Amino acid sequence: MTRKKIESSERLGRKIGLRVTDKFYHHLLLLLPTTNCRSVAELARAILIKEQIVWLYKDASLDGVVAELSSIKSEVRMIGKNVNQVAKSFSSAPDPSQKITQALILLDEYRKVSDRLEPVMKIIGQLSEKWLQK
Repeated sequence: MTRKKIESSERLGRKIGLRVTDKFYHHLLLLLPTTNCRSVAELARAILIKEQIVWLYKDASLDGVVAELSSIKSEVRMIGKNVNQVAKSFSSAPDPSQKITQALILLDEYRKVSDRLEPVMKIIGQLSEKWLQK
């Protein structure tokens, strides 16, 4: 895939040599991953022309919450597969007593889902309180 052609007025055609200390260069290297700039030169240009730099921050306080939600999601997915299998055997069972047994198994699976969704609702409540503070 080819790059989009840049107009001649926007092309970076002039080269300016800029020397900085090792300390400042390493500082730029540390800042680079937290910005929208792709290279140190782009970051230096943005600073030089006082262009707006988008700073990217990650809220590490939510890492535990995301991990817990991910594990709950996988558990609910497995329970859903069990529900599908039981529902299929329920619909194909000719005997009414087998259907009652399958229905009880389905009820148990649905209880598992509701048990796993309670912590999700609690987490969502805590997050909404945190994000909607005024």
